[in-house]
Amino acid sequence: MDKLVISQKNFSVMDVQTDMGIANELTDFFSFFVPGYKYMPAFRNKVWDGKIRLFNSQSQELPVGLFSYLEEFCGPRGYQIELEHNNYYGVPGATVDVDPQELSDFINGMNLSTKGTRINPRGYQIEAICEGLHRKRAILLSPTGSGKSLIIYVLMRYLLEKMDKKALIIVPTTSLVQQMYSDFEDYALLDDWDVEENCHRIYSGKEKNVGKR
Repeated sequence: MDKLVISQKNFSVMDVQTDMGIANELTDFFSFFVPGYKYMPAFRNKVWDGKIRLFNSQSQELPVGLFSYLEEFCGPRGYQIELEHNNYYGVPGATVDVDPQELSDFINGMNLSTKGTRINPRGYQIEAICEGLHRKRAILLSPTGSGKSLIIYVLMRYLLEKMDKKALIIVPTTSLVQQMYSDFEDYALLDDWDVEENCHRIYSGKEKNVGKR
């Protein structure tokens, strides 16, 4: 049986060791045309075929977030996946068991609030939090006004307090840095968790290296 030997090189990339034939199949499977490629100079000058290739056939690397798609690729073809454990990064696709009752108790103990009024996360927010913790790596889609900052706040608190991890939250604009920080202050208003003591804002003029997690 043909197989692929998978190991995680870092938090972003996994190494896929296999024969050249399967590597070529992977290249095709993880390729797509860029929207509007026919009008781009590189395509019109015939120096590019308009495709983005996510699998690097030379280094045999693939973004680790695509592991589930790699499983979809292997299943119908009868290819075997062999995972090699990395002592630091673990294995691609690893999950964490989350006790729903423990998570519920943790959230209830946070005394979440907005504008001084006690609140409880909605069902879809709790589901997103649970899914994010379980998968360790996920894209959580949520519409405008659905309380994304509350989801982020609970995830951050859980990582800091229950898993003893560090957290880095990246937002697209500097104004959102302050907005997110203000949201956290609002959520923690009725709690004894000190946002100033635990969170550091990084943007122009701010020190990047601090002792906060």
